[in-house]
Amino acid sequence: MSKPVERWNPWLALVAGIPGVAAAAFWLLCVDVVLRSRLSDDPASDPHGYALMFGTVLSVPAAILAVAGLTFAVPPRVRVLVLSIAAPVFLGGSVLLFAVLFSS
Repeated sequence: MSKPVERWNPWLALVAGIPGVAAAAFWLLCVDVVLRSRLSDDPASDPHGYALMFGTVLSVPAAILAVAGLTFAVPPRVRVLVLSIAAPVFLGGSVLLFAVLFSS
């Protein structure tokens, strides 16, 4: 028996791609907030560290949604390639944000 051919549905790409790109943009915003909070020498910019804490915690679901959305937004023949690039970048970046959070 031959393997069934999986067809690429452009509507699935649209439905998965828009939230995937939005989640990736939100993830970049979280990274920006965390790094600005950690690298700032002005203590008044984030006096209680809420930007650092919430930016780090919210980066994890944003990374998961970005990886899932971007993976399903491409044709099936390149999904494994996109997943093998996007998963380490987004999830590894979120792990590094936790390292920034717990560093002193």
